[in-house]
Amino acid sequence: ESGVQGCGIVRAIGEMALKFTCLLLFLCICPIVFSSHRKSDTKSEHGLPDDIQSLQQGITRAEESGDVEALFTAQFALGRRLAKFGSSIQDLAKALGAYKQSIKALKRAVELRPGDDSAIKLLSTVKGQKRKLKQENAPKMKLISYDEALRRAMNKQLDDVVIESIREELSRVDRMGHIDAAIGVKVNLATVLLNYANDMSSRQYMEYTMLYRESRKLLRDALKHRPDNEVARGNLRAVEENLSSRDRFAVFNPHLVAVGQPPCDQVLSVRMVRERIDSTVFTCPGQTDMGLIWVHETELFNASDWFPTFQERRYFPRAQAYDARTVLWRGELCWITGAWGFETMYMLFHCLPLPAFLAQMERSRAAGGRLLPLAHARGGRILSDQKSPKEKNWSPFVGADGQLYMVYSSRPFVVMQCDWDPSPSSSTLGGDVTLRCTTVQSEHATAEAQSRHIRLPPRGSSLPVPVPARRGSEGSAGAAGEPEYLLLAHVRNAALGPDYHHLFYRFQGLSPPFRLAGFSPLFRIPGPAKKLWEYGHGMVLQDDGNLLVTFGVDDREPWQIKFPLSAADALFQKPDASAAEAERALFGPSPTAEALDVRIAGRSLQACLDAAWDELLSAADAD
Repeated sequence: ESGVQGCGIVRAIGEMALKFTCLLLFLCICPIVFSSHRKSDTKSEHGLPDDIQSLQQGITRAEESGDVEALFTAQFALGRRLAKFGSSIQDLAKALGAYKQSIKALKRAVELRPGDDSAIKLLSTVKGQKRKLKQENAPKMKLISYDEALRRAMNKQLDDVVIESIREELSRVDRMGHIDAAIGVKVNLATVLLNYANDMSSRQYMEYTMLYRESRKLLRDALKHRPDNEVARGNLRAVEENLSSRDRFAVFNPHLVAVGQPPCDQVLSVRMVRERIDSTVFTCPGQTDMGLIWVHETELFNASDWFPTFQERRYFPRAQAYDARTVLWRGELCWITGAWGFETMYMLFHCLPLPAFLAQMERSRAAGGRLLPLAHARGGRILSDQKSPKEKNWSPFVGADGQLYMVYSSRPFVVMQCDWDPSPSSSTLGGDVTLRCTTVQSEHATAEAQSRHIRLPPRGSSLPVPVPARRGSEGSAGAAGEPEYLLLAHVRNAALGPDYHHLFYRFQGLSPPFRLAGFSPLFRIPGPAKKLWEYGHGMVLQDDGNLLVTFGVDDREPWQIKFPLSAADALFQKPDASAAEAERALFGPSPTAEALDVRIAGRSLQACLDAAWDELLSAADAD
């Protein structure tokens, strides 16, 4: 224990100072054994069996036809065949290549059908086979001495070499039966793992949770033998507090849409996150006795299916919908969301008839203000002729002609026209209908519309907001009767600092081609004093002529700020103003942003869901 007491410090979340100790892991390198029974495959000129080539061609045909079910079947079959091929050849590079292609195909299959257990299990198996093959043939990691590992850990030089070296020391003292020494090394290893997990971002949930849990197990083992070890006890409290603080509910990125019908004059959507579970909560501002929750990946699961598989879902990321933005279209409340796949990001679009949505809100009120699941939405992944592997920030709007359009990007200015795909092949599980979008406009902004100092392409934040056409400034007025749209966008770059910078741009027209009419200078949205960033997510024009921008703070809180539309208009007259100048002109010398307190029946969203969450955790930990 003396070694434990004399070992340095480790940083924990919440600015808690912690004592520190060390580790080493035994790395087992086993010779690879290949089966002597090999089935010969007929190879194509590309070195792959002919049937694999045929499966790849089947994927191409399914993609061209837009047949989602056929595409899933082809991707799954290709992944399964490549895995079999990889396990049947002795050439290491080719085997790893086959496994890599298999994993890629299976990931795409899971993206197409997130709830398909056969694809998920096969993907997990193939990943394990690839990992085992690499481990069996990898050179042994060059480890360092225990003392050197401790020295680096004390200097915050944490990496896999430090962790594995301390694990190796723990293995050595365990083999020798040195109980006191093993306790010291366990506490040190646990503290290193704690620090390493603390430095991981919130999007590395799976990785940091596993490290926290390993750290907790080591500290509990140490306390079984030495209950009076204060260092182990303090570090265990830090692990528990960090797990709890990083697992708390976060409610952020609010978005408003006016519907003008009881019981909701407006609908507020917010993103709610805990661990790997992403959801959207719909409420009615001013009506705190109703609310609906929508989770894309659980639409096809009932509670009895969801609870037993919850542990797998926490550690095995699946496609989840996030950052909903709502729009009224053809009498329906619709929302667009992004989704993370395994290697891609793509867009989803769902709709529900407005009367049905309002009726579900009324049922929530009748149930005593309970947060109920939003049901019967139709939609799914958007099909389009834009094929980037990472799609996000599309901005839908309804044109003056009643058609649904999507601003895909501002530079170049790309607009798509969208409608439900009438073909039977667009149906997915549960009878969903797919939105199909086709590019109808793609052009670079004119010199007059460009803001010279905005070097990065702006990305969409709000949806396009119809505003009164401006008059009196050269080049700004469209033809008589043509609507004008104002859109809030954002850029983020290391050169600009950690915060998001925002800007406005506008366009005009009754229908495509729309005319891009100008960019404002960059500015930051003022929020609370202690924060890292604000992300503008929504904007509405109010009856009093003010713009209300809703934004998220640090992916944790929903906020809003109000300012005159005339102040936003004035920014277009000085596109080269500095961010500070633009902020003063837009928000005034004393900005007054305010937090949105989202409540259901007088309770916070966290209070509404705590009981359900405890039930989920109990089911997950039952193993």
